[in-house]
Amino acid sequence: MLKYVKEAFKNSLIYGIGNISVKLVGFVLIPFLTDPEYLSVQNFGALGILEAINQMTVSVLGLGLYNSLLRWYYDQTDEENKATFFTSSILVTILIVFVTSITYIYKNQVSSLFFGNADYANVVVLVILSTGMQALGQLPASLMRIQDRAAFFTISNIIKLLVTLFVTLYLLLNHKDGLYAIYIGQIAGFLLYLIILIPYILRNSILRIHYAIFKEMMGYGFSMMMAGLAAASTNVIDRFVLNSMSGLEEVGLYSLAYKISSILKVFVITSVSMALTPLMFKKMKDSDSHRFYQKTMTYYGFGMMICIMGVSLFGKEVIKLFTGSTIYWSSFTVIPLIAFGLFFVALRDVVSIGLRIAKKTSRITLMTIIVSSLNLVLNILLIPYLGAEGAALASLISQMIFFIGIFYFSNKIYPIRYEWGKIILIFLVGAVLVYISLLSSDLILVFRLIVKTIAILLFPIILYFFNFYEEAELRQIQIIWLKWRNPVRWKENLKQLF
Repeated sequence: MLKYVKEAFKNSLIYGIGNISVKLVGFVLIPFLTDPEYLSVQNFGALGILEAINQMTVSVLGLGLYNSLLRWYYDQTDEENKATFFTSSILVTILIVFVTSITYIYKNQVSSLFFGNADYANVVVLVILSTGMQALGQLPASLMRIQDRAAFFTISNIIKLLVTLFVTLYLLLNHKDGLYAIYIGQIAGFLLYLIILIPYILRNSILRIHYAIFKEMMGYGFSMMMAGLAAASTNVIDRFVLNSMSGLEEVGLYSLAYKISSILKVFVITSVSMALTPLMFKKMKDSDSHRFYQKTMTYYGFGMMICIMGVSLFGKEVIKLFTGSTIYWSSFTVIPLIAFGLFFVALRDVVSIGLRIAKKTSRITLMTIIVSSLNLVLNILLIPYLGAEGAALASLISQMIFFIGIFYFSNKIYPIRYEWGKIILIFLVGAVLVYISLLSSDLILVFRLIVKTIAILLFPIILYFFNFYEEAELRQIQIIWLKWRNPVRWKENLKQLF
């Protein structure tokens, strides 16, 4: 068990470096994008809408086929896998060209649909092109995960980061056109990324259409695509409702809070999922697979809550440090609600394993459609009274119900005895500590930082007094402490880890 935990942790760290390098672009650019000289608050709100379009479109353009690769790879021969990869890549490429062409032809109408005018027509085309390249890149990225090519994944993503950042900053500082700079920079980064991957793609492809398995994969992929689309709409519908009810300025404030919170999704959730999903499929036929899934849920929840506490408690300081205008400072109150919603997003990836093993992904699609509809209703009800905080609260409630629904369906097909007492304890202790600590928000900076740091340090200690840890876990914690307490040994320890 410990071997697999270490493997997942190591690969999560490596994938995390690659993922955070991508997200780092957004954080480096925050001081510029929140400066009215480069981007108005309204255009920053428009950026939130454009990012929402990206999240929804990428699910459709990818056809869910990268999920199918993950599931079918272990059931096929090497030659079949290469043919399947080639077939998937060709189909996604054709779809991307088609959708981008249609968007270009009807760009004014698409802009009017989302913004009520044609002012963002050309930017919308750039968004779709960038999204298409992102969707195409998901296929080789999934293959790297399956083949444990975590280092290659990270290096290629860091190169993409550097190109994206350089092009974006050059255009931003010289032409001061924020929206165009962002998406042209993304296109440049994705283009070089795909060029770098060409030798890898060719090595893993055979020029043959794999009809036999592809039809079955398309059914699985379509279910996952619809699930991804519905999940994306659950994540982004708040911005559309905010825009219609409160305007782009309110969307801008909410989008900043979402960007800060989303570091959890990119660095933690996505990174862990990249490392964990292939490992969970590898373990599905082992005798101890249920024990592995059970402890994965508990450890993931524990680590996720510490990260949630960090983002929730220090969000105010981060916003003040990075933003270029004081108008954004009030958005820190939204961060904890969004962050705690991500707790259920993370654990949902674990409980869905039963449905994915059994290839019953239609249940995921059904649940995501239900939750997406519920989220729309909650946004309409809460935003008029609470504004951006209402949108965040709607997201939290929706993600909690989404998690419960997926567990219900998965447990009927593939029952696993998760440690629910510990999961609930993690959530309650974390929520109480965050709430109490946020009462110090009006104190001077030094006292705020002390109170918030103590709250995070108290979290694992309080769990100890509730008998959260098993004897074997306590012994392992002691071993880890003895190994890492001396900074002189950190270099050698890191070499052993990687």
